[in-house]
Amino acid sequence: MEQIEILIAMGHKLFREMLCVFLNAEERFKVVGDCGDMESAVRLCRELHPHIVIMDTANSVNKHEAIQLINEHHADIKILAILQHAQLSYMNKLFRKGIFGYITTDSSTEEIINAIISIRNGGKFISDDIKNILAEQAIEATQGLGLQSVSQREMEIISFIKKGNTSREIANRLGINIRTVDAHRYNILKKLQFKNTAALVNYFSANSLIEN
Repeated sequence: MEQIEILIAMGHKLFREMLCVFLNAEERFKVVGDCGDMESAVRLCRELHPHIVIMDTANSVNKHEAIQLINEHHADIKILAILQHAQLSYMNKLFRKGIFGYITTDSSTEEIINAIISIRNGGKFISDDIKNILAEQAIEATQGLGLQSVSQREMEIISFIKKGNTSREIANRLGINIRTVDAHRYNILKKLQFKNTAALVNYFSANSLIEN
């Protein structure tokens, strides 16, 4: 069985050493190197060519540059990030930079193992605690918008708007007057405090609040 070779790049020395011991105890894994800064991580990737880099991105200097360099020169090396705080916008930015998975310092040992195996096999991974945090953030965001004040009929209309239907098409689909649709559109924008329909569509699409 092929061992998954791992490089650990973390500023917290004690946690880094504990992670090395834990992963080396697993016969499926082999820690080939460890370091405490991003510059060393880039150099060790070039020298050791591991399968996986576990990287602490929370307070790391030059992390974006390091991620970009690793992905540009070592496309087959996958990066697993360790986060302290989950923010959707920050995570999306790192995904675009080339991160393949996220765990936190609170993740279970089982999740760390699953994350490594998953991204080694070409998948992406987000730990359960991060998923829960992101779900809470989404709920808070919709409550801040006043989404709870939107009626079921208005949610139906938002769904049609998101699909690109005109007021006339929505009226025909729902069997109501076009003026009624326009009134609903006005009320929706007012309740959710959007300036126009484009802003409404962008928000609901970005946050996947209504299925297509």
